[in-house]
Parts: sequence; C-alpha cells; structure tokens
Amino acid sequence: MKKALSLLLAVIMALTSLTAATGVFAKSDAKTATITLTGVAAGAFVLSPYEAKVSSDLDDRYADKVGYTDDTDEPTMLDAAIALHLDVFGEDFASYAPLTVDTSEGWAKITSFLGEATSAVGYWNNHIMSGGLTDTVKDGDFAYFAIYQDAVGWSDSYVFADALEKKAYVGEKAEITFSYAGWSGNTPAAGLTVTVGDEEYGVTDKNGKIVIDVNFIDNKDVSVKTKDGSYIFPAYCKLCGTSKLYDYIKAEIEAGVKYTLGNGKSFGLKDATALADYALTGYDISEYIPAFVNSVNENLAANSGKLISPYSAESDPKEDAALYGAVIIIYELCGIDFTDIKAAFSSINFEEAKPSSPYYYRFAVDGAIIAGRLELAKAAAQDLIDSNYTMGKGMFLGTKDMPFYNCDNTAYFLMTLFPFRTVITGDIYKKYIDDAIKVINTYIKPDGAFCDLPDINGIAMNPNVNADSTALAMGAFAALGDFDKAFKLYKNLVEGFESKTGIFTFGGIDSALSTKDALLGLAMFGNLVRFSAKEHPAHVNTVTKGKPATFKTAGKTVGYCCKICGHKVAQKTIPKLKAAKLSKVVRGKKSFTARWKRVKGVDGYQIRYSTSKKFKKKKTVTVKKAKTVKRKVKNLRAKKVYYVKIRAYKVINGKKQFSKWSKAKKVKTK
Repeated sequence: MKKALSLLLAVIMALTSLTAATGVFAKSDAKTATITLTGVAAGAFVLSPYEAKVSSDLDDRYADKVGYTDDTDEPTMLDAAIALHLDVFGEDFASYAPLTVDTSEGWAKITSFLGEATSAVGYWNNHIMSGGLTDTVKDGDFAYFAIYQDAVGWSDSYVFADALEKKAYVGEKAEITFSYAGWSGNTPAAGLTVTVGDEEYGVTDKNGKIVIDVNFIDNKDVSVKTKDGSYIFPAYCKLCGTSKLYDYIKAEIEAGVKYTLGNGKSFGLKDATALADYALTGYDISEYIPAFVNSVNENLAANSGKLISPYSAESDPKEDAALYGAVIIIYELCGIDFTDIKAAFSSINFEEAKPSSPYYYRFAVDGAIIAGRLELAKAAAQDLIDSNYTMGKGMFLGTKDMPFYNCDNTAYFLMTLFPFRTVITGDIYKKYIDDAIKVINTYIKPDGAFCDLPDINGIAMNPNVNADSTALAMGAFAALGDFDKAFKLYKNLVEGFESKTGIFTFGGIDSALSTKDALLGLAMFGNLVRFSAKEHPAHVNTVTKGKPATFKTAGKTVGYCCKICGHKVAQKTIPKLKAAKLSKVVRGKKSFTARWKRVKGVDGYQIRYSTSKKFKKKKTVTVKKAKTVKRKVKNLRAKKVYYVKIRAYKVINGKKQFSKWSKAKKVKTK
C-alpha cells in the first residue's frame, strides 16, 4: 500500500528541499553571511545541511539568553550557533532547549547546546576545526556543529566528503572521496562502510574513495560508518541521480506552470482541482496555500465541518467527492494535516456527492485512496464505468442517448483507473483498461494523437493531430507504465507542438489550454521516468538555426540538435526544389486534365484551381506520387473558365516543403 501511494503521489519530484532561515530579523546595519549550516547530536543530524543567513548581531540580541557576545561586527561561529538553535527550537531557550556559553575559564566555550547540557561540543568551518566562537564566517562557508558521543576522551573523528552534493546521470558512475580532518592535515577515510539511501553499498578504498553506479532518479543521502563501531561525526553528501530526460521534463513543467499561471493568480476552494493538478506536477505551490487553506476553513466552518461545493445552488447545497479528493491531494503533497477533512470525507454518501464531470472522477479516486477509503474509490470508478463508458468506443461526455466520444475523454478514463492496478489486488478493472487502450490507439497517428474520430456522416470535428490529445494520450500510457508508447508520444508532442520550453501550441499559436493539458501529461510521464530511472532512448529534434527549412532556405545548411541532451543530430543542406511547370491543360466535360513534366528529387505535387484569376475560393488536389505527370479533375461546372497552377513538394524533417507555384494556365470546361 505504501509503495502504491508513493507511485500515485510522488508525481515528478519532491515539492521543495528543506531551506530553513532564522526566525528573527537582522538590524539594518548588521552584516550577514549566507552559509551552509548543520548540527549533530547523538551521532545524527539534527538538521541536514541547509542554507541559512547568519546575521552579525545575533549574539547581541540573544546575549541575555546565551550569556556571551563576541564583540565583533562580522558574522561569527557564535552567530551561526545561535542561528542553528533558532532554526531547531525557535525563540525557545527553556531548560530543555538551552544554548549557553561560559567564560569563567578565560575563554568562551559552549556549555549547553541542541537540548543537551554539555561542553563536549566541536565546531568546524569548511572542515577545519574552528579556533573559537569568535571565528568569522562568510558567504559560501560550511559551518558544522556537533556534540561528541565520547564526552570523556573526545575520540569522535570528523569525516567529510569531497562535496556536499554530487549529480550523476543514470548509467554513469559517481565517485565520492571521504577524508578524516585532523590538526596536521586530512587523511583518507579508508575502510568505511558506505550506505546510499537505505542500502548498504560498499567500503571506501585505501584512498577513501567509493564508486557508485547510479541506477536511480532521486536524491539520496550517502553516509558512512566504521566497521569497529568507533565514533565518527556523520559525513554529509547528497547524491542526486537524474537523467537528461527527467531534467528536461522538470524544466518544461517549471516553464509551463509559470506560463499558465501568469501574474496575480490566487486559488480558493472553487479552484481546488486546478491547484491539485499544479501540485501533482511537483511545482512549488506554497505561495498559494495560505489563501487556499483559508478558503477551505471558511467553507468547513460555514457548513458544520463539511465541504460544500461552491458551484452548488444555495437552495440545494451538495458535497462533491472530487472536491474532497482535490483538497486531500493538495494537503497531502504540501504536508498539511487533513484529519478533519478525512473525517468528513469518510461520512459522505457517494450517490449524493458524485463529481460534476467525468473528468473529475480521478480526483475522487485518488483522494479516496490517500484517505484510506478504498471502497469509496471503487464506488467512484465503477460509477464512471457505468455512467460514461462504452466498450469498444471509450469514455463519453453527454448522455448515453447522445454520447460524445474522443481521445481526450478516454485518456482521462485511463488516468482515473490506473491506480487500481497497484492499489486494488486482482486488477478488477482490467477488461475496461485493456479496452480503453485499444480505443485510444485508434486515435494515434505516426506524428501524434488527434481528438475526434469521424462521426456517422463521415465528418470529424477535430481530426488533426494536436498537442492536447497527444499529451493526454501520453499521460494515459505513462500512468499505465508503458514507457515506450509514452516516449513516442512525448517525442511527437515536443517536436510537433513545443514552441518554447514548456509552452505548447494549438493551430500554431501558443495556447494556455494546450499547455495545461500538456502539464498533466508531463506530470504522469515524469513520474514514470523517475520511478523507472529512464533516459531518452532517441533524440528529440529541433531546428537550431533559423526556421524549418522551406524552398526559401533551399541550399542553406541547417543544424538539428536534440532538445534534451543537445546532441547535434545532423547537418542537412536543404535541396533546391525545382518548380513544376504545366505543359498543358486539356478541357473535358465538366472536367480538365492537367499535364506536366516530371520533376526530379521531389515527393509529389499540388494542383490548385479556381474560377478566379486571383485564386479566390480555390481548391487543391494533392498528387502523392512523384512519377505521376497528369491528373484529371472532375465534378466541375460546365462551360466555366478555370485557372490552374502546380507546385512540387518534398517531405523534409517530417513536413512538406513546397516549391514556388507555376504560372497559371486557363481552361474552359465543356
């Protein structure tokens, strides 16, 4: 269950890393230093190394608590110790959380720290033992405070890694070297047992080095311990495993969210589903949380502890399972207690709290799973199937009498049901999931997915491949764990519709709506990439110089490189496309036959005709074979003058590029 929830909720990445700061303001004339700060007690980090801003006046402001000032205008190790205390205990200097300094022996020494009454405290700056609390700290320093476990002999050894953080791509090897710090110099920390995350990995060699195979996408702490159990202060190194594909997806999400949010956006309870989708991308939504939580609390207070949909009528207030689910998702991902909301959610009658749209059932399902209400999750899934799914056709909007099927609907259906493959034993909705996969495949072309299949009259409302459908289909396959299919659609999405990193188009124009759909698909795909530790198996191309090649850039060399890794895929010289020429146009009964000479090096031709000399209300016929040199055009008006012209085309980088149009010829039908 725990693993399933992590698969469901850890969509992309942790929301933010821990960044603490002192809870007090520096005087306007005080000097500050931004350092990395940490503290150790009982052989473990009280706070893992974090960025802190240390002010030079902390000792003065807390002199009555600490009992000492350093009489310097620069930030010092004493100021850093006070900053650490404030970040652990806040303003509390009570008996269980003292920080005191004694000078009775003629020098300043800490006598209580990090909850312990002890003078067995050591402190290092940049892995060198500090000479005293008055030593200064500056921007970029690493201040390390620790309580000795051996309070008598002070035998604990200070061990450090050659970097606080190392990044490596999947498939690479990461080298980390550990050293003992000493008064006379550093020595290799040989023979230490190394643990990566929760897994014991190996032993440092004679030079203190360990080589780690990176087969994960995650940030893992690398720790060491002695074989004989002798005391050491814990060394800190974070190993950041990633892939270039995952990094690019994160960049896309960051840019896409900023583009769709714009400036001055706020979220209330009525926006819960939208904010939940942003939270699921891994984007830091903390700035929107206070107003959102306030809106939720106001609703709860006004409705006796229940969440009432802001969209329900005042005369008929209703709970909404999707609304509860969206709030629970947000609270879970942001670390907010949702005990009261969970209790209210547990008491709802699903028949009276059905989501307002089939698109929102996924929030009800996910929220119910997080809250531990699996029966409610199953009830929501089954209701979606019974009310809005037809075997062989997919999920529909509208009614059973007037259903509206498309790719996007069925993609949402799959993204709603996928948790049951990991959470509910037995895969109870397998036949519906398998059917939906078959349905969604009917909407996929070699260059992406399109929205609508032809209706009964043979006309499709949206038969063209587009970013929205491609992204949602990608998200569906990613949710189901099909990396190969999801990556192919991702490649289609980026190559066909990404105008700038994270911004996607509809009809060739940047679109916030298309980008929002893309964000949902990217969140699902990024989650799969992370948990399966995948790299891009093929290059995702873009033109790096100028616009996509056309006959206007013929003869020029255009460079192509991978958006993800920057690898230069090719240098292509665009061939000059020779214009096609009409040799003659022969009149026929309500028709004409165009003839032309074959053009070498092209893939086909386009014939354009109109009753207007300026080609108003024109029509175009495409000839897909380069060897063809004539085409009859039928079903024209009798005894009418038509103007006809032709051009050649060649498919370059997946797109048709055209020559210039020929001069027009005139013909009068019989």
